[in-house]
Amino acid sequence: MGFVAGIDGGGTKTECVLLDAEGRLIRSGLAGSLNLNSRPQAEVAQSLHSVVQMMLAQGEACRMLCIGCAGMSNPELSGTLERMLRAEGYEGPCMFVGDQAAALYAAHGEAPGAVLISGTGSICFGRNGSGDTARAGGWGYKISDGGSGYAIGRDILSAVVRAHDGCGRPTVLKERVLAQFGTHDLEPLIHALYTEGEKQGNPAAYAPLLPAAVAEGDAVACDILQNAIEQLCQLASAVVLRLGLQESRLALSGGILKNIACVAEGVTAHLQTLYPNLEVFVLKTSAAEGAARMALAAVERGGPSLK
Repeated sequence: MGFVAGIDGGGTKTECVLLDAEGRLIRSGLAGSLNLNSRPQAEVAQSLHSVVQMMLAQGEACRMLCIGCAGMSNPELSGTLERMLRAEGYEGPCMFVGDQAAALYAAHGEAPGAVLISGTGSICFGRNGSGDTARAGGWGYKISDGGSGYAIGRDILSAVVRAHDGCGRPTVLKERVLAQFGTHDLEPLIHALYTEGEKQGNPAAYAPLLPAAVAEGDAVACDILQNAIEQLCQLASAVVLRLGLQESRLALSGGILKNIACVAEGVTAHLQTLYPNLEVFVLKTSAAEGAARMALAAVERGGPSLK
């Protein structure tokens, strides 16, 4: 028979989903980052090794692998990933799309709609009834990604050092950040922030500290939350207006919007104020499954047979 596979390669983690010929879930698994734009090649190779081994262990041919990956706007990325896949022993066909395209397919299939993603990075992507697509955001942490886990974590860390220096307001986030890192001093944390490969030095790791501080009424945390909501709504509005999706559906996806309720609730409330006929919902289906269903659709359109 055979199977299809979908990979959602984010800036922090990679998920792989295998589906049978009827679109039923066979198995799924997790690995590390697959974004060559932000992570060392050795780390990406290890992630690919894990997912290829999962596919090979199935004992059948993979008829199509679809990789939805953050950073796919880099034109060299797909070629590099394919060479690495082959080096790990994968011999089947493959296709490459942006992670936003995989999430959009997970949310709407081939129907009109949009998806707003906030994970390590952030982006909004949509398609209207005429087949036109548009995106906003997703240009990387140095110049974009407002409202993402990286941006929220960066704002938290910035507030912490400003409070430490006496340049900003006191915030409970300072003690929470230092406790999470496991230190009483800022110096080891600052060193980790600028040392490649330090997981605790990734600003996105501190984004989950936000909701508890907000719940306690910490003014700094509330400002960070409001800024994230506004940044994400700007991305969504740009796509909704460009494609005329004011009466369509918009899915919320990514680790921040799926796991930090105050961000998702704030974004939903603001967008529904702006566009009362826009249905906003949190996406339950994973982008990896969306990628796998894109692979299945490619097979059904005439790609390698599942028979």
